[in-house]
Amino acid sequence: MEDSAGGEEYERPADLQDFLDYKDAVIYVIDVRPSMLVESEDDYSPVYAALLGAYMAITDRLMFSPLDMSGVLLRGVSSGNVDRVPGLYELVPLGLPDSRSLKLLKTVLQDPREFARIVGDGSADRPSLADALFYANQQYTRSAPRYFSRRLVLVSDEDEPHRGDPAAQKAAKTRAADLVQLNVRIKPLLVQTESVGPIDTTKFYDDLALVPPTLAGEFDEESEVLVPIAPADVVQECSLTSRSVRRKAEFTSTVELGPDVRFGVKGYLTLLHRRPQRSHWVYNRGEESKLVHTESQPVNTASGRIVDKEEIRRGYKFGDRLITLTPDQHERIREIDAPVIRIVGFKPLEAVRPRYNLTHPRLIYPTDTQLAGSVRAFACLHQAMLKKRRAAIAWCVLRANNTPRLCALLPVREDVRQPARGPYAGKQVQHTPDGFYLIQLPFRDDIREPPLTATKRAPTQDLVDALDGIIDGVQMGEGYTPERYANKQLEDFNRILQAKALEEELPEHFKDNTVPSYKSINKRVGEKIESFNKLLDEVARLDIAKRPPPPSTEASSQQQPKTKTRKRDVSETDIIAAAKNGTLERYTRDQLRAFATAKNIDYGHKKAEAVEAVKNFVNSM
Repeated sequence: MEDSAGGEEYERPADLQDFLDYKDAVIYVIDVRPSMLVESEDDYSPVYAALLGAYMAITDRLMFSPLDMSGVLLRGVSSGNVDRVPGLYELVPLGLPDSRSLKLLKTVLQDPREFARIVGDGSADRPSLADALFYANQQYTRSAPRYFSRRLVLVSDEDEPHRGDPAAQKAAKTRAADLVQLNVRIKPLLVQTESVGPIDTTKFYDDLALVPPTLAGEFDEESEVLVPIAPADVVQECSLTSRSVRRKAEFTSTVELGPDVRFGVKGYLTLLHRRPQRSHWVYNRGEESKLVHTESQPVNTASGRIVDKEEIRRGYKFGDRLITLTPDQHERIREIDAPVIRIVGFKPLEAVRPRYNLTHPRLIYPTDTQLAGSVRAFACLHQAMLKKRRAAIAWCVLRANNTPRLCALLPVREDVRQPARGPYAGKQVQHTPDGFYLIQLPFRDDIREPPLTATKRAPTQDLVDALDGIIDGVQMGEGYTPERYANKQLEDFNRILQAKALEEELPEHFKDNTVPSYKSINKRVGEKIESFNKLLDEVARLDIAKRPPPPSTEASSQQQPKTKTRKRDVSETDIIAAAKNGTLERYTRDQLRAFATAKNIDYGHKKAEAVEAVKNFVNSM
């Protein structure tokens, strides 16, 4: 629960909130024609495959992006349900998907009679494409007016709608242009069916695949090149299209090379840890479950009186004292510097070690929206640093009221690959973008000393050589490719949640793709593993044989009782020096308590509390 009595923390607690609040709205417009209802080799007709892909995409978005909206329109059915547009059926209204819409869509996919009742045989009169686009425009305006990303997916096997009717074609292109001006991106999915023949995208749809003004100014993108797809790829394409969304920039700033040399950039998160949805308190005593909105208030536990906001302040512990700040003082502490990425120098790329990365890497990309010529200046700096293999060290304040950090700007070249497996097999996929990666570096206070331990017994060279053969035999051919591995815990959570929402049976078994292929490992290095185990057992037996025998019972009884070793006395000077050097943890709790008692310090019950108390005392001296 949020504390309504307090203000903001010194560091914004939800540093990624603007990025997480990014929302997308997509409408699938599926063309129903006789050729689109012909089943392919996979027993899926293009219409059925498009509905299945839309269902998979909507459920996926519902789990991972609960603020995203989705809608499904069927164009060319006799059972139309849209007023003034006969033949247009709104199967899923544009909005946040609910269980009722998902159940209806699932019933259409599972029940052939329901599919035939709603979809029909494709012989009904189809509404004009202009009317369908105009209705979609109304849905975006009414349901998603402030959504940053809005997309419309057209699924059809007709390369020239309204053939022989120039007026209808012009009206459709006009409606499409209106959508583009509203920042709606149109994505045609043209299916290459056997009965229709080759598809020529230049006849009509190339004029619809336009880039909205906001995206064109940001990324210098060109209109997408349309490629017809096979009927068997409709499910996959509809599902993948829901994820191929241009992400909103996390921050906008300027890179400063000198007092009068600066250029504009935008920062994007390239990695973000996906977690299960957070839980909510729900009131379930009524007819319908309702979300509970909670609020907290500061209360004086002694009297039970609600404390007013003016009576309390933000405070900090300084040793055994509490230091309070007024709201104005708190704001002055927060106002350190304006957002900027100020380059202070350059170092070789090898000087920035991978373990120095403290948080998510950001991709820095230029933008001319604020400072003209930023793209050209960015490209010059990028090429020069790549040529000299240099990294830039910068003083970074990414957004207002953020804590300043030292960061490294690492130049990277664009890397385009063609995966052999997975959903993007055979396609050119950008593996690494072209630009700068911004890596947050640690300060001196952020570095923690690792435990200094040494190997007790060095292994023999025979053991090392045997294990080398095992490592070579189980090498990952393509390295680690994240696209091949899904988060099993997250998938299991989402499947159970989906089954409960749709009143389905809970799945009993979940497939885990991270389990190694033991048969393959045994086939490649099984004999080497057995040889290594035998060699390891032999070395262990020889090691035991070399140990001295334990003393006999008679000899041990005649031994003098051991005297306890007295612990080394620690002076106050040693404790103070350790507190300044950050090495108090090496002293015992009793030694720290003795020092704290002598100085009349409240040291708590745990060693960590004693360390903190002594450290605060020394800092206040």
